Amino acid sequence: ADAAGTANQFRAFLQDVHARVRRPLWITEWNNGANWTQCADPTAAQQAAAIAAIVAMLDGLPFVERYAVYNWVEDVRRVVLDNGTPTAAGVAYREARSPVAHRQRLPDSGTTPVVQFGFDGDRVDDSANGLGAAWIGNPRQVAGRVGEAVSFDGVDDHVVLPENLGRSTDFSFAAWARWDGGAAWQRIFDLGLDTTRHLFLTPRSGSGTLRFALNTGSGEQTLDAPALTAGVWTHVAVSVAGNTGKLWVNGLPVATNTTMTANPVDVGARNNFLGRSQFPADPLFRGRLDDVRFGTTGLSDAAVSTLSRGHPPRWMASWLRGPDALPGAAYSSSLAGSATGTGLLRFEKLGGPAWLTVDGDGTFRGTVPADAEGDLRFRVRVVDAAGAAATADLRILVGSVTRLVAAPADDAIQQADGTVRTSDVALPLGDASGSGAVVAGLRFRDLPIPPNAAIETAEVRFKAAATGTGTSALRITTAGGPDAGAFTPVHGALGVRSDASLGVPWSPPEWSVGETGPAQTTPNLAALLESVVAREDWAEGGAWTVFLTGTGNRSASAFESLGFNPARLSVRFRSRTPETDFLAGPAVSADTAVQSVGGNVFLNGTTLALGGEGTWVGLRFPGIPMPQGAEIVSAHIRFGATAAGQEPGRLTIWAEATDSSPVFAAVSGDLGRRERTVRRVDWDPPAWPAAGARGTAQVTSDLSGPLQEVLDRPGWAAGGAVTFLVTGPAALRLADSAQRAGGFPPQLEVRFRLRPARDGFRAWATAHGVSPEPQLDADGDGIGLLREFLLGLDPATPEPQPMRVRVVRSDLELTFPLRAGIAGAQPRVEGSETPLGPWTTDGLVRDVLSDDGATREWRWRRPLGAAASGWIRWSPPSE
Repeated sequence: ADAAGTANQFRAFLQDVHARVRRPLWITEWNNGANWTQCADPTAAQQAAAIAAIVAMLDGLPFVERYAVYNWVEDVRRVVLDNGTPTAAGVAYREARSPVAHRQRLPDSGTTPVVQFGFDGDRVDDSANGLGAAWIGNPRQVAGRVGEAVSFDGVDDHVVLPENLGRSTDFSFAAWARWDGGAAWQRIFDLGLDTTRHLFLTPRSGSGTLRFALNTGSGEQTLDAPALTAGVWTHVAVSVAGNTGKLWVNGLPVATNTTMTANPVDVGARNNFLGRSQFPADPLFRGRLDDVRFGTTGLSDAAVSTLSRGHPPRWMASWLRGPDALPGAAYSSSLAGSATGTGLLRFEKLGGPAWLTVDGDGTFRGTVPADAEGDLRFRVRVVDAAGAAATADLRILVGSVTRLVAAPADDAIQQADGTVRTSDVALPLGDASGSGAVVAGLRFRDLPIPPNAAIETAEVRFKAAATGTGTSALRITTAGGPDAGAFTPVHGALGVRSDASLGVPWSPPEWSVGETGPAQTTPNLAALLESVVAREDWAEGGAWTVFLTGTGNRSASAFESLGFNPARLSVRFRSRTPETDFLAGPAVSADTAVQSVGGNVFLNGTTLALGGEGTWVGLRFPGIPMPQGAEIVSAHIRFGATAAGQEPGRLTIWAEATDSSPVFAAVSGDLGRRERTVRRVDWDPPAWPAAGARGTAQVTSDLSGPLQEVLDRPGWAAGGAVTFLVTGPAALRLADSAQRAGGFPPQLEVRFRLRPARDGFRAWATAHGVSPEPQLDADGDGIGLLREFLLGLDPATPEPQPMRVRVVRSDLELTFPLRAGIAGAQPRVEGSETPLGPWTTDGLVRDVLSDDGATREWRWRRPLGAAASGWIRWSPPSE
């Protein structure tokens, strides 16, 4: 075939495939001059076979709509809703962190940006200018001077910086550096065009000096000082302002040159690096860098002194959670106390919906839009007096959402004979014949409700499709498993999805056609929805299914009804306290220490000998962000192995019982005499196979107990330091200290909740002035405190037992109220044929008889069957 014929034939072929698989296909035009491949026309059978093969291949591939972040094609393909709320796909995209660094190319405007890299948990530009850096080789993020740092191995590691750095008349650089020694002419940074135009800082030049050099093509102008000491964290800074260049080490000026006539802007820097030189023969940097800053102005002695004495601002967590909000309501809170830093801190808003403003003191306020819903995100920044900055996400959950049945397959009816239909214009709610075999199903999609949220209200409102008279007795249930997919016309499909063990009774009054009001609104279904969002498989943006069974004569408009009047779901909810991860490492040499059997304390060793009769190891972690009373979910210390270790044995670990631990001192007995927590943890470390190991074998037992005891102290405050003290009868393991060059200093890994749940047992007990002991009977009415809390009673007033047990027909019923919206508040209810057991939950059915958002009236039913008697009991979750 000729060239045009081949192209047209191939295009038609792909269009045929597209029509069959109903998926988008991207067709790329190609042209190879006149040299089109010649081929015979395929027969119809050959073309059909080829299409079948491609269809089979495509059906096995995951669906990808487009290479676009935002897509409004249809609900199943979009990543955000019309109001900006992300769908499940959007949440997955938003939460994913790519392991690959990025680099942003700037227009060659001749100007230079301000860039700051803290390397604390990410690789982004903390100045909020949005400039990334590309990591070449395998630089690692390890324990730094404060938080984390980037580590270079001196073999193939370096960082490529934005191209426009160094293109200003004045220039400054500051960083913490821990050089691990090696050959001369390594680079801390090097900004340049080539080997004749550059500005760089080397820890040791060929002359044996710490050197900054600026060369615009007419020879180097330099600043020299004694070379850096290997293996020691050192603050270095350099500034060029006018004709004056200045070099500082640890906050003190060490070199000044008032005849630096060259300007950095004249270099025309384009090839910019951390850890690499413009000269190919120069060695790569070996060591660590932390809190790296490039500026466009000179530095003063006072500014550099502040930088070296303090630490850059840090947020207490990588993301912040503001109080929950409601649509249309005024909103206010504060960021103050969420960040640490030196001197006065200033807060700013960098991005997010316009209704929220952030004041310099950290107050954020605004009026929530009436159509806002879901987890809203804002980008905020904290800046210290020296200009150092850190950014974080602020999340505000707007706990209100409304959803309509949005597609034909999102409501359905299952007839008494098992037939399922998804295209009816009306949904019969209940079985008019009295058999109760009819099932109506509803599905609500794209719910921006976070996992484990506390649901306060969840109501479904219908529009009456016909007049309904007489009594109606319905029961509303939800799905029994993770399947919340669209309904299909498969025989019996609705009935098998409903979980009949948990339900809400509903007896709607008589309806008149066209009505949509309180009579057509279900009772509060919060308990049903809460049971779904509490499942491990629930994700924000998920779908929820509801099923209605029973008897009566009520009919509601379906999705296909004239005028479009499908069922409407309205939900109000609040988030429970989220769990947050935090990592901390020793900041200075006096944060790790070893005390020998004679009492001598050593601060600068490179190895921590864990265990040994009469010896102690101290590990101090500063900047702990958790406020007083925060709940520790888990806490471990991860070590780096200095050498292999096989000996079995046991180590014991305490925390220091103080409000904020001071650094260690080289004073006899300093570690051993420190007061220890009541709670301690034993750790039997498994074998350490080799030096450098940093896996699960090097992770301690859970240290939640000792750490929680410190955080529960009245004098504890966020940002304090916690010390762990380790001892054991034998020298079991050798671990890296903070002073080992290229090693893995101890790292504290904590997962915590910032606050207990709003209506949690501890908060309730504190508010009532009683000790949070579950079994304590404060008022002597025979009901323990935990039961009083769950049942909504007053711990200071004796009250009768609010539970009621009765026999109705052949069912044994237990009825009682419970507080709504409390994590873990669901008691354990069991039944038995005898008072001695065996006790089981099999066959028990739960109903929520009423729910006003604060208290839920529960009824548990246990069928007695042919048994002459039966027993039913309940116990709070912790008993």
